[in-house]
Amino acid sequence: MMRRHKLAIGLMAFALGASAAQAGETEKGHALAVKLCALCHVIDNKNPFGGIGSTPSFPLMAKYAEMFRPRIRTFPERRPHAQFQWDVIEADIAALETYIMSLAGKQ
Repeated sequence: MMRRHKLAIGLMAFALGASAAQAGETEKGHALAVKLCALCHVIDNKNPFGGIGSTPSFPLMAKYAEMFRPRIRTFPERRPHAQFQWDVIEADIAALETYIMSLAGKQ
């Protein structure tokens, strides 16, 4: 019985740690979105009239995740992003993806 409690407590601690790590990734992704993306994309309800009409909003990308995940992961190489020559690393792209996907269902 005691062993089960310890296992349950361990799993809960792991889940809370993972949630905290994901929250940190989401915050980092939001900061990157504000810095790099908000000029052309609507990133959340804080800039609903921002962006360029021809660019997908981040909530839309989250809604259609299956279609947009590969595009998010390769955005630095895609037009028009490639011309900006941002200094983003894989961890930055992963944080942006985490933030964008956190918007699912928040439209």
